[in-house]
Amino acid sequence: MANSPILLSLNALVAAATSNASRPALSSRTFVGIDFGTSTTVVSLAQMNAETGEITVERLLIPQEMPDGRMLEHTLVPSAIAWTGQKLLIGAGALELRFRPPSS
Repeated sequence: MANSPILLSLNALVAAATSNASRPALSSRTFVGIDFGTSTTVVSLAQMNAETGEITVERLLIPQEMPDGRMLEHTLVPSAIAWTGQKLLIGAGALELRFRPPSS
């Protein structure tokens, strides 16, 4: 099959990373991981060093607009949304509004 789905598990990834035959294929790829948690979301990039076989993981800074318009960059995005005026806030900006009374 030309476009067969790839089933990936942690065990398969570790086995592939430690296999000398698969190192060239893994070292030329970047993997994106998104953890949609109950209270926060995190996005990470994983890459394998072709020479050492070491896998590095880097959490990405995600820009989040605050209620006052300033931007906050953080690796954690709170699972919160808020509609205020004509603005939809996602993450830290929405979470900051949780104790403010709604505007009329």
